[in-house]
Amino acid sequence: MQTLGEFKLPHFFNYPPYFTLQPVRETREKQIQLWKELILDYCRTQKIFVVGLDEDFPLFSNPVIERSLSHEAREAFLSALISEGRAEWLDKSHKKCLILWHRIQDWADLIISFVKDNGLEDGVMTVEEIRSGVESRGTELYGMDRTILMRALKHLEHKGKLALFKGTSADDEGVCCEVSRLKSRAAATMVSGLINANPVVDIKDPEHPYSLEELKVITEDAIEVDDKHSYVRVTFTPTVEHCSMATVIGLCLRVKLMRSLPPRYKVDIRVAPGTHATEAAVNKQLNDKERVAAALENPNLVDMVDECLAPSYG
Repeated sequence: MQTLGEFKLPHFFNYPPYFTLQPVRETREKQIQLWKELILDYCRTQKIFVVGLDEDFPLFSNPVIERSLSHEAREAFLSALISEGRAEWLDKSHKKCLILWHRIQDWADLIISFVKDNGLEDGVMTVEEIRSGVESRGTELYGMDRTILMRALKHLEHKGKLALFKGTSADDEGVCCEVSRLKSRAAATMVSGLINANPVVDIKDPEHPYSLEELKVITEDAIEVDDKHSYVRVTFTPTVEHCSMATVIGLCLRVKLMRSLPPRYKVDIRVAPGTHATEAAVNKQLNDKERVAAALENPNLVDMVDECLAPSYG
């Protein structure tokens, strides 16, 4: 039996007629079915997610019998996979094809099993940790295509199984996992991760070269999350009672969470009681939609906010 590395090729791979599209309908249907199974099996065992129609894909030719699939045959076999939901064209010109040897729902189920098996129901991890972390080694998730992973994660998010949040870059995108429901403590950890100094975000103080976490302006204990009612309250403590930048700090927190959290969340930003001379006025401004909108129309203020968020968005 012929092999490609350790992969055993089926018997039909050595018969020249199978490399030419058969004119008889019944014969062609059998031929297409064999090629579909072969492509899926080979891609699964070799962890191949993208097949280029015009690229040197090992299955498209057999040097032993000196046969190669025509462009028409390649497109026919891949299109057959697409019609069954086992592949998708990645471009309008049909040059590259995404192979779904597991359907998106099946990948989603594997992710949930991975979360349960590793006790991560209440955990927070990055997207990259799922596909390249220590826990995923030896599983089908290890090394999986990022496009497929994100599709599966968004499928789970839509079903309320987990929450995705943005990070500094694509590598830092985070996942807050849940199996039955997103628990408040896990959600608080997620929000804290968005605000404090970690790979996800590092908001800089407007006046000092330190993060808000380093200055103790923000702590995880000062974050309240009611996921059931989609509510988040963040309480921050200015460094001094007469801090002139308290409103800017609060605005930075609001803007960051507006950009990062799912839109269903209502965000409440407040100064810790008794920590600022104009506490009531600051709280009113930070939680008045019209005032916030007006502030964000001020170019100088927006520049200041963006500078504070630059560690996250630069």
